[in-house]
Amino acid sequence: MTNTNETLPRQLTPKEVALLVRTLREAHQWTQATLAEIAKVTERTVQRVEAGDPSDLHTRRALATALGCEDPDAFNRKMAIPTEDEARRLKEEFERDHLILDAAEMKTGRQLATLFESGTMDMSTPTDDMPEKAARDFAVLLDYLRDYRDIADEYGEVQKLDVYAEVQQYIDAISAAEFLIMAATRRAKLVGEQWENKTPWEVNLVYLTTAAKGREQLKMAVPRRVQL
Repeated sequence: MTNTNETLPRQLTPKEVALLVRTLREAHQWTQATLAEIAKVTERTVQRVEAGDPSDLHTRRALATALGCEDPDAFNRKMAIPTEDEARRLKEEFERDHLILDAAEMKTGRQLATLFESGTMDMSTPTDDMPEKAARDFAVLLDYLRDYRDIADEYGEVQKLDVYAEVQQYIDAISAAEFLIMAATRRAKLVGEQWENKTPWEVNLVYLTTAAKGREQLKMAVPRRVQL
């Protein structure tokens, strides 16, 4: 007879919290130290939670938020608990649908403008927790960089210096709000489902996002499938 108890909403046990935390952390390709830093708890706390030791409400909220759960009480509420095989399957689906790219902080206007100049297109979005002014600065910066990318070959070297200086001003404004700009690149071959010519289009994709200082990561998970 099949045991259906695990599919009924109920409170998570410490072992189940451990499984979920570890699975989500590994899906992000974070170490325990990285998760601890983002959640603002000690690494020893993360180790205890993943070992299946009991944890308090504050700790579970901090971990859920750090791991990207929309509900900070995701580990506190009753839920239908996945089995270990189901959790493993979810992780495998995440890895099948995503690529993990190396990311780097964009520190200078020259660095960021040159990156966009070499790119074919970008997939860019800020983090949700940016202050309104910083989020607006990032949006204006994206518009500026995209416009520059379209006509960069028409710029002389002296004109490019002006571009670098202006981009630097946006980087500095975002930095003043305690956020950093992180970027990753990926080469891909695209073929649209509706394209008559099925010859792959080789592109260099730029992924740009922001991260609060102290929470930046040197890995970026992106969808394998590119939506144009």
